[in-house]
Amino acid sequence: MKILLVEDDEIISKTLSTTLTSHRYLVDTVADGEAGWDLADAFDYDLILLDVMLPKLDGISLCRRLRDRGNDTPILLLTAQDTSTSKIMGLDAGADDYVVKPCDLDELLARIRALLRRGSNALPPVIEWRHLRLDPSTCEVTYEDHPLALTRKEYSILELFLRNSRRIFSQSVILDLLWSFEESPGENTVRAHVKSLRQKLKKAGAPTDLIETVYGLGYRLRIPVDGEAPVIAAPVASGPDLLNGPPNPDEPLPRSRSQDRDERSSAAQPRSPDRIHVDLFDIWLETRSQILARMAAVRRAYQALQSRSLPDDVRQHAIQNAHLLVGSLGILGLMQGSQAAREIEMVLKRESKLSASDVEAMAEWLKVFDRIVALPTDMPTKTVALNSNQSAFGDRPVMLLVDRDRSLAEGLSDEAENWGFQLEITDDWISAREHLTRVTPAAMVVNLQWPNDAEAGFELLGAVAVARTAVAIALSERNNLSDRVRVARLGGRGFLQKPVTPEQVFATVQRAIAPPVVPVGRMLVVDESTSVLKEIRSLLEPQGMEVALLDNAQKFWTTLGNVQPDLLVLDADLTHFSGIDLCQVVRNEPQWSGIPVLLLANRTDADTVARMFAAGAADYIRKPIVPSELVARMLTCLGQVPRKT
Repeated sequence: MKILLVEDDEIISKTLSTTLTSHRYLVDTVADGEAGWDLADAFDYDLILLDVMLPKLDGISLCRRLRDRGNDTPILLLTAQDTSTSKIMGLDAGADDYVVKPCDLDELLARIRALLRRGSNALPPVIEWRHLRLDPSTCEVTYEDHPLALTRKEYSILELFLRNSRRIFSQSVILDLLWSFEESPGENTVRAHVKSLRQKLKKAGAPTDLIETVYGLGYRLRIPVDGEAPVIAAPVASGPDLLNGPPNPDEPLPRSRSQDRDERSSAAQPRSPDRIHVDLFDIWLETRSQILARMAAVRRAYQALQSRSLPDDVRQHAIQNAHLLVGSLGILGLMQGSQAAREIEMVLKRESKLSASDVEAMAEWLKVFDRIVALPTDMPTKTVALNSNQSAFGDRPVMLLVDRDRSLAEGLSDEAENWGFQLEITDDWISAREHLTRVTPAAMVVNLQWPNDAEAGFELLGAVAVARTAVAIALSERNNLSDRVRVARLGGRGFLQKPVTPEQVFATVQRAIAPPVVPVGRMLVVDESTSVLKEIRSLLEPQGMEVALLDNAQKFWTTLGNVQPDLLVLDADLTHFSGIDLCQVVRNEPQWSGIPVLLLANRTDADTVARMFAAGAADYIRKPIVPSELVARMLTCLGQVPRKT
């Protein structure tokens, strides 16, 4: 199922995209109404998830334009305005349903499933084609009762063929149906997946031509000579396999492990309304600096109120950021923070002069923000609770061992508590998949060599690494480079050759799950463009870095002595003295020779790059600046030298 998400708030967009993708939907995301119109007009989608407040073209206008054009794709509106007027306007414009921000993700998924059900007939729970059996409710595929370990795309391709057994699918059509717009692979990708699927079917005993190539047209299931058609069987009750392909959209979607765990524990303990779950922790880490910047804008308005002077531009900026916090905190599960932001927004919108009691109320709501700022930023394997009186990570991280080596298992069991781990053990890779539906490990250590299936260990490790459900560590009896490279390409975070001691295993796992140590330092940025300087400051200051800016290279030497930076960021094309010249000057001075220098360059031809490195630059980045690349290269440069005290 393919969904178009049109949402301008990056935090909400990223959270929704991650959640929908984890439930096996293909998601295309855009940040404004005009871009949404372009994609909706060019491609077929099963559902459009549409924010109401959008730049360039608002959501209600976009909805109306789509309906006027005859586009009948189900539309689910996201609105931050919980008023009957806004809801009526959306429904009158042609929307099928709406959800009010901040929205509960489970409710949103349920509404999406309901809308998708309206537009299609009920799909059969199980499909059988002779000895081949696919159960969408559990994502299990078997041939003559032998399970097939398929990747997500292989599963999707096979399900597509089984549901449309008489149809020929070209490579371009398969790409359009099963890949998102952002992925944009080539047709050779389809060929590679079909080839791999054929090999796995053949290995399970299926005929080599079960999936046949129709020359010049594409692929289809081979029609049996006797005209046998797929047989619809009764559903089979078994646990969902979260490592395989998409579930049947007309059946209840498999629950995530964190949801199952929370529901089991909720009978004994009330669920806190303010928590970041493991599924969203990576997004919290990625967007934390943006959230803190929005909070800072709100806090500036409070500080201005305390001094009895609130300029209108400060007020409007705070209102805008409080409004954004309502949705972004709510989508992450921080409902108290979302409510505090809503209350602050309402107070700041009042036309009357704010009273002392309003200022006191804002102070209380800002305390909720303070608790959010204090949330942990490490160990993203547990649930983070905002209001807990206990440690947010009170449980020991779980390590799952998938190996038949009893001696190693016993040794790890004896040492697990000393290393601060809870050990779970399974002695076959098939049970490991089922085990992962019940346990959320921080790390999985899996043996690569299994009798009768040389690929099982690699496939299990790769599936876990791609799904990012756990850090994957490989155990191997072989010590060859090809296996090590393959593990690295699959996303494995460690490779251990047997025999191995428990201490070596735990040390490897501990290093893999430990949060990266991010060096934070003082830097001096020299660039004649004020917009570049402002952009760099906005990127780095929310992360705790000290940033000094200079737009006049002639003052460089004096400023260098005053700032005493850990890192220099220099524009290579300064007017009076180029950044390359300044880099060479710094390298010639013993006091500064060890400072890493990052150059910002308009040109990156071979001669310019050679001059930059000859002058002693540690690295360079080409303009226009890509924020994520700039931060990554700065952090790399900062990690090259010891920090000053």
